[in-house]
Amino acid sequence: TALQAGTTWNVIPGEAVLQGTMRTFNRQQRDKLVERAEDLVRGICLATRTEYEFQSNYIAPPVVNDETMTHLAHKVATRELGVEQVLQVDQSTLGDDMAFFLERVPGCYIMVGSGNQPRGLDAGHHSPQFDFDEESLAIGTRILVATALEYLGKIR
Repeated sequence: TALQAGTTWNVIPGEAVLQGTMRTFNRQQRDKLVERAEDLVRGICLATRTEYEFQSNYIAPPVVNDETMTHLAHKVATRELGVEQVLQVDQSTLGDDMAFFLERVPGCYIMVGSGNQPRGLDAGHHSPQFDFDEESLAIGTRILVATALEYLGKIR
């Protein structure tokens, strides 16, 4: 989210730009939310006698995992890493172009923890201090390969 208005402390800005992201679990919710956001902006501008321009850009659809593939990935991850290392989240509002693939073929978006607090690698993903433990690459690869082999029926 960003709000940009004015250039100095003692002049009323002639324009303000407000930007943000809205994430939903399906396209119908998204469309309704965008419609409601513009209704609110329109109402505020009518009340304050100001003008507005409202733009919405759809970057990616919601990420929707296939139930069967989610079950498979969870089973494999649990087998490979142990039940204590695998968390299952019911819903998340992550945004990713993986959603386009998931609209066409069954799949599952998985996340691999990449933090390492003892090494100071625990800043948030969108932080300028973000760094990650490269061991997570090996873990992610291990899960993806094992899931693909399981899916293809070639269990080790």
